[in-house]
Amino acid sequence: MLRPILLSLALATVHGPTCAAPRLQTLMKGLHGGGSCRAVQVLDSLALISNGPYLRVLDCSDETSPRSIGLLKMPDEILDIQVADQIAWLAHSYEGISAVSLADPRHPVILRTSRSWGQANALILRDEYLYVADGLSGLRIVPWEGLLERRTQGWFWNTPGNAVSLALEGSRAYVADSGGGVQLLDIQDPSNITLIAGLLDSLSIARVAVKDSILYAVETRNPSRTHVTLHVLDVRDPDTPHELDIRSVFSDTDGNLALQNNTLYLASGWGGLSMLDISDPAEIPYQSHFSDPDGCVDVSPKSYLAYLACGKSGFRIADLILPGYEFVAGRYSTPVEPMKIVQRDGLAWVADRHEGLTLFDVRDPLDPRELSWINLTDGIVDFAVTDSFLYALSGGRSLRIYTNDTPGVNEQTGYFQYGTNILSLAVTGDLVCLLSRNALRFLDTSDQLHPLEIGLWSTTLDLKYMAVEDSLAYLVSATKGVLVVDFHDPRTPIPVGGWCPDIGELAPIDVRGNTAYVMSSPHTLNILDVSDPGAITLLSATDSLSMRGRIHPADSVLFYQCIFSGYGALDIRDPEHPVPLGETEPGRRWTVDLAVEGKTITSIESGVGLVIDEWAILDVADPEDPEDPETPQQFTLPRNDPNPFNAGTRISWTLPVSSRVELTVFDLGGRRVRHQDLGRMVQGQHEYRLVADDLPSGVLFYRIVTEQETHWGKMLHLK
Repeated sequence: MLRPILLSLALATVHGPTCAAPRLQTLMKGLHGGGSCRAVQVLDSLALISNGPYLRVLDCSDETSPRSIGLLKMPDEILDIQVADQIAWLAHSYEGISAVSLADPRHPVILRTSRSWGQANALILRDEYLYVADGLSGLRIVPWEGLLERRTQGWFWNTPGNAVSLALEGSRAYVADSGGGVQLLDIQDPSNITLIAGLLDSLSIARVAVKDSILYAVETRNPSRTHVTLHVLDVRDPDTPHELDIRSVFSDTDGNLALQNNTLYLASGWGGLSMLDISDPAEIPYQSHFSDPDGCVDVSPKSYLAYLACGKSGFRIADLILPGYEFVAGRYSTPVEPMKIVQRDGLAWVADRHEGLTLFDVRDPLDPRELSWINLTDGIVDFAVTDSFLYALSGGRSLRIYTNDTPGVNEQTGYFQYGTNILSLAVTGDLVCLLSRNALRFLDTSDQLHPLEIGLWSTTLDLKYMAVEDSLAYLVSATKGVLVVDFHDPRTPIPVGGWCPDIGELAPIDVRGNTAYVMSSPHTLNILDVSDPGAITLLSATDSLSMRGRIHPADSVLFYQCIFSGYGALDIRDPEHPVPLGETEPGRRWTVDLAVEGKTITSIESGVGLVIDEWAILDVADPEDPEDPETPQQFTLPRNDPNPFNAGTRISWTLPVSSRVELTVFDLGGRRVRHQDLGRMVQGQHEYRLVADDLPSGVLFYRIVTEQETHWGKMLHLK
């Protein structure tokens, strides 16, 4: 027989008897977004971008549709990227420098990482050396082969303040210092760096670039918040530098500099990309400006295209072939302030409070793709999706209806304006239910061009949340519990029951069949029997300090947001005795919302983006149970022994029938690190010897796939 494993929720208690339960297991399969995009670098048809702590590889062979093909989690946010010989070199602040192999861009691999001496703000790779603007530690020159040992070839620490940027030309290094100008250094002998001159000593410099001994330096101070001061110096004779030009440029100090041919690119966190013609450094005309409301913080030019890191909103490819007529050729975006997600048939709609609705194709979780974007400039409050239409509450006072027959093609077909704020909506057939603080309205949308309000139920109660099931609306009041309104005839809706416990303020509600799930303060999940709306009864109440916010019942499992990070789950097969299953692994960010479809959980993580997990309920066989039959009746959970392991471990499982079997091992980030086709195996017990070899250390997941089902296990590799 099977012995389920119980993994309790932190500080969770259940009112009523508890029972043994299986364990929830999740594995990250894909991620879209990843956080603020701070850096970008181009390698052939690939673009490498930073998404917070993630390095993302984008295939830009079709510049109109960049797509993610590789993802790797790094120790900290990535501030700068350099690429050479299929190796990406990353600067990530106090966590130092990393080298990442791009031999297989779909599976980037960390080759080595070294903690920083100071704060790795920027780097340049030239020959066998890394040149690092290392914050308070000045300029470091590191042989890349000695990176792991933190071996330094040269060090110039006597910069006035904080080394934030650098440029190289010939035997000279130009180090921008936010505390005092630009340090011009002789690096002919990397082991003996000497100061040639201090330039612009009294100024705070954020960025530098150099071409033909002409220095371009961005000063951090400017009377205008939307402009910076650009200094152009002739430093062919460093003893007598000659200032050629000083000008105010539409940019800010958050943006980087780049040079290509005779064009200087200034990325602006305020609003896009400025381009200056530097063919004559003494007379620099303003060439053009590519406007982006989300701003740019880094730029990598290539021919007539500019690859842009645009902070919170992600990645852009700008077509600059016609100055003055620049346009976005392609984009890879991250919602700025996501608030809700809905998933159907492998498509996920994400609502951003300020940016509108974005549709993602998540059918391949390893490569989630943005399909379309609906720009709602007055914001979005709530939305709902059906097979044919998409309904969006825009600004809380207007309902917009879009076609939804073809994924990625949404044309507005209907519009309805209200004079009051609408909090949420629900759709059943052609009927749209609209909830405001003191009313429930019913809108007939059978004629999409002319939606018509046909019913109204008013109340003096302060309504907050709504769920709809079988022509019944379950409304949550701030102080009066749950009210049930029958709208079988939406022209004359009538209240038919409710549930008003003295347990504090209630939160979002969800109803499935004859069971309702509603949160109450501070952290309690209430499961209700609503088979008779006039006599609603409480089946169970589960308290957990980690529970909060929205709840998502899915078959026999209910998922909930955790108050600190990630999400958790309850086994609700017996609604009178729900059992905690566990929570996501530590280190996850706060989950804004999630959607469950089949064995896939698509969630929005704060500061990260769209995260796609595969989930399973794990059971293990009890080898000491005398009742275990000799002939297996069902697949038993794969186990590995020893666990944790060092050199290797044995994975064992039992097959109820003969089947082909595949074994795959994943790391904590969802990257495949080992795959083995084991061929056809007969019914009975089996064992596979997994040799550690090149397996990464830490938590690993293994998946066994048969012709009938898929099962997961977790192990810990200690090097």
